Amino acid sequence: MEGGNSEGKQGSAEAASKLRDDAIAHFYGINKQKDKMKAAELCIKAAKLGDTCALAQCNYEGWGMDRDLTSAFEFAKKAVAKKNPIGESMLGRAYLFGAGTSRDAKRAAGLFRAAAKKGETSACLSLGMCYAEGIGVSRDEKKAARCMQRAADAGNSTAQVFLGFYFGKGFGVAKDHEKAFTWYQKAAVMGNSDAQFSLGFCYDEGLGTKKDAKTAVSWYQKAATSGHIGAQYNLGLCYENGFGVDKNTEEAEKWYSAAAKQGYAHCRRVQLNSTSSPPPSLRKKYHGKQSVKSTHT
Repeated sequence: MEGGNSEGKQGSAEAASKLRDDAIAHFYGINKQKDKMKAAELCIKAAKLGDTCALAQCNYEGWGMDRDLTSAFEFAKKAVAKKNPIGESMLGRAYLFGAGTSRDAKRAAGLFRAAAKKGETSACLSLGMCYAEGIGVSRDEKKAARCMQRAADAGNSTAQVFLGFYFGKGFGVAKDHEKAFTWYQKAAVMGNSDAQFSLGFCYDEGLGTKKDAKTAVSWYQKAATSGHIGAQYNLGLCYENGFGVDKNTEEAEKWYSAAAKQGYAHCRRVQLNSTSSPPPSLRKKYHGKQSVKSTHT
């Protein structure tokens, strides 16, 4: 009987681990399309099987339970005690953002480094951002790019977007628009809206590829439908000017309004048929990230 119980517990642990791994893959877009709802569903199932990392994630995100940052922190600590690299990455984020504990950037960077050495993909991404912004470590563009490359090679779509951005700007790597375009492509097909927007902009401006207005619009459309503010604004410009699509004032207004509701100040000034608005030819397209700083949480 004891042997049977032991095997049962091991089977549950393995099942929970697989569910949690799949949840993380969906959450970060690691070789899967980004889908936070699917991530939540899988993580809740893993948490019910007692997986410590899943319990930390569910408490942190408020999936299937009330959000409890203190409990998330404690569950992450338990995972770290078992030398679990995902737990180290989670605990690192808790220290980085002061979630359930006091902020400690150096400790966060140390945990990310430890997890990254064990091959934890999201930790490579987080460590890369620490090096990019000088958080808990000395700012180092080359180390940031190397960390991002590791995460991107492992299929992390968020890292792929940042690596594309780095190549586009020459941040820590030689400037190369064709490589930037390639990384945006990889992430875009996995459903990453930042990548879809960036790919649209590459086609729009002819960066790393030939200019193609219709293809630019198709990628802006995908990203805009997912709620990407820059894509919504640029799509509005496309419809207003007949760039890659037939002119359509109603569609232009629709997408400008969508971006304005999300807080893009310029869109609040852009009202079609208003004498206070600049003519379409004088408006600049939204270029996305203007610095290497991340909003990644």
